[in-house]
Amino acid sequence: MAGIQLTDVFQYYLDISDSTTAAYERVTEDSSFDPSSEQTTYSPSYKDRHVQPEYVTGKKITVDFEIDIMEDQSLQDWFKTHEWDDNVATKLVRVDTSGGTGTARPAIMAAFTMNQSPIDGAAGEALKAKGTLKMTDAAWTVGTFNETTKAFTAANAG
Repeated sequence: MAGIQLTDVFQYYLDISDSTTAAYERVTEDSSFDPSSEQTTYSPSYKDRHVQPEYVTGKKITVDFEIDIMEDQSLQDWFKTHEWDDNVATKLVRVDTSGGTGTARPAIMAAFTMNQSPIDGAAGEALKAKGTLKMTDAAWTVGTFNETTKAFTAANAG
């Protein structure tokens, strides 16, 4: 019988550098970090066909997130810094920890913009950063991620 893979097999890293040199931090304390895609389609109507075709012409990738604000954590400090900013440029890396080694895990990376709601929370509970990441790249870049150095290397980067 085959075993299931749990959600923690995929680890996400966000670029929190606010510069051209990436500084990836692992997404932790996330009660939700939910990627989704919305397809853009072209649906022509041809007279000579009973069953009409539909073609996918693009995808919009978004990630809705909700992350507890913890003290002295770089990622959460980045959310606090950008609480009121619009369209914050970042990069997202999804690392597959079920393959490779800690220095070369299979990964994909793309540019995103981040927008969040004001940091808030229910009475007596943790403050939360809630928002959405929207992919701005046309496609994911395939490569590997080094968990020790927190560096992404594109597959075609020789």
